[in-house]
Amino acid sequence: MEERCYLDETASHLGVDRTTLYRWIRAGTIHPRREPGGRQFFYRSELDDLIVPQGHVTRPLMQLHDQLHRLAQKLRLLDQEAYPLARHDARRLEGMAESLKPLISTYIEVQVPNPLGRPSKLTYRGVS
Repeated sequence: MEERCYLDETASHLGVDRTTLYRWIRAGTIHPRREPGGRQFFYRSELDDLIVPQGHVTRPLMQLHDQLHRLAQKLRLLDQEAYPLARHDARRLEGMAESLKPLISTYIEVQVPNPLGRPSKLTYRGVS
């Protein structure tokens, strides 16, 4: 029997935040399987199929997006008197994160489920 990865494990394996994984599921970018009780999972081999080692940039781009948002959240928590530019810098970081979305979409949109319901590999669509 193939090894199952539940959503927390899946997010960790793909190197993205759990909320990013949920967004991908809601958007239909990836399709988890379900146990009879409803718990969602992926087979490890399916996850490995999502990661194409050569030319694959989606994973680090998503990690960068998530890290920029987390850093912006931390800046917002700083004392405004001690760090007067923290909120301004947080907005700049969030802007950077949001500017990555079109680039990420370029690479994610090629991941369309095939007729068997299994996600296709993420591949680079640029000119070779």
